[in-house]
Amino acid sequence: MTNVDCHIYNKSRVAIHECRLRAINRHKTIFNLNGSLLYSANEVTVELQVFKKANGYKPWLYKSSIDACRFFRKPYNPIAILVYKLFKEFSNINHTCPYVASITPKNTTLYSSK
Repeated sequence: MTNVDCHIYNKSRVAIHECRLRAINRHKTIFNLNGSLLYSANEVTVELQVFKKANGYKPWLYKSSIDACRFFRKPYNPIAILVYKLFKEFSNINHTCPYVASITPKNTTLYSSK
């Protein structure tokens, strides 16, 4: 992973303080996200898309949108389950809706060649 881009479409409800990848060494990259919900959230939709860099960024392999409230009640999307397991140990995004909290996955390891 070389780039991450966090977009907020409704800035009056969510504030992102930090969203970045940080290279620890040539074999390890960590992801840091720090955000706050300004109001309680009863309906949360998460969109995930993987891009390939070839003459610009092209959609590649996977594009999905999931209902996060439904997912936290009973996980149903296999790719989202894999991504959730990456963040589960390092974050506080593990409870159902209504969601009133800050979102802080810290130092999530995304790649290691060992």
